[in-house]
Amino acid sequence: GQLNYMVNDWIDRTDRGGGDIYAQSDKNAEDIGSNQFPAGGMALMDYFNRQFNSDFTVSVKKAFGQDFSASLLLGHNYFTLNQNNRFMQGNSFLAPDFYDISNVASFLSSETKVRKKTMAFYGDLDLSYKRALYLTITGRSEESSTVPLKNNTFFYPSASLGWVFSEMESLKNSDILS
Repeated sequence: GQLNYMVNDWIDRTDRGGGDIYAQSDKNAEDIGSNQFPAGGMALMDYFNRQFNSDFTVSVKKAFGQDFSASLLLGHNYFTLNQNNRFMQGNSFLAPDFYDISNVASFLSSETKVRKKTMAFYGDLDLSYKRALYLTITGRSEESSTVPLKNNTFFYPSASLGWVFSEMESLKNSDILS
């Protein structure tokens, strides 16, 4: 869901959150004499996934006269993931027509658990001069639970400068550029 709140005509805030939870259990069996598994076999799989994501942002947009405008976005993100997976594969049924893992001569199994949390603070500053010259500066500082605690924070900066040359007075009414 999402909630938006206009503080005034140039400041607004947004709270956004969502989640995804699902589980799945599968059982597949091939009887004795099947083409793929002549001695028979089966697989059992259980999956469980739960993830949540939330963002909180504040956005400021302001014009300074006719020539200058600026916008600033500041935000916070939180993400969490929990997964549990189990897999069993049994080979060579001991008795026909009894599809149970206890009826196999040998089996392999595995179990995995995934836990991940991230938290980030980010910002985006856009400056404009006469709708022709643009400067954008962004940054994101993110902390992750999946790397060693000593080095678990990352910073991602960026900057760009753009010029829309068709906004120059001498080219605004050009038949060639639009």
